[in-house]
Amino acid sequence: MGEFRTVLFYLLGLVGLIVVSAMFTGQVEVVVNDLPATTPAVVVIPTVTGPDTATLTGMGQSDCVPSAMAISYIYSPNAPFTTTLTPPNLKGERLIVSGTVVAADQVTPLPGALLEVWQADAEGQYENLRAQMQTDALGRYQFTTIKPGHYRVDCKFLPAHIHYRVSYLDDQPLFTLLFFEGDPYLANAPAVKLTHIRPLTTQAEPNGPVLHTIFNIALPVYLDGEG
Repeated sequence: MGEFRTVLFYLLGLVGLIVVSAMFTGQVEVVVNDLPATTPAVVVIPTVTGPDTATLTGMGQSDCVPSAMAISYIYSPNAPFTTTLTPPNLKGERLIVSGTVVAADQVTPLPGALLEVWQADAEGQYENLRAQMQTDALGRYQFTTIKPGHYRVDCKFLPAHIHYRVSYLDDQPLFTLLFFEGDPYLANAPAVKLTHIRPLTTQAEPNGPVLHTIFNIALPVYLDGEG
């Protein structure tokens, strides 16, 4: 029975590893249009290619065998509706992420767009830090969390990131990733475009310093017969 469990955990971990590896091995494509200099860059959400494109490396090293934990990286539906991903006592640097979801013209806000976000904790473990929320009448969203930690896939530490799944009305949901400027492991994810990497600022608040970043998203949605 012990041998069976070991094999099962290895196989589950391998499935998750393949899915995550596909997200960081050249399969992310972004289209960016020019915006005014005062406006944060808008990212057109990429489509993540399936796991058959992943390349596994370093599997012969004993300290790089994937664990069953890798299966947790996959999107899971029915996250709670909340704008706070973390309990107040959870270890980590407090982070507020805000932005606007707009249509393909990069001007028209999309009220009621659904954002689903999930991430690792400060130790790089995927526990249950996930949420879903809708944009307001001006297409804006904001949530409070902690800065995610790093974890290792394919024997390399990945840069800290937050997963997004964004949809509008009946349009097909698409996925993207938010990364942070200055992360020491950005070179381990060469497929990441600069528009996915957002700067962090620190603001003093009564309960201590809080990190802030802005991540605007343009969906390939055409309104009023455009496109």
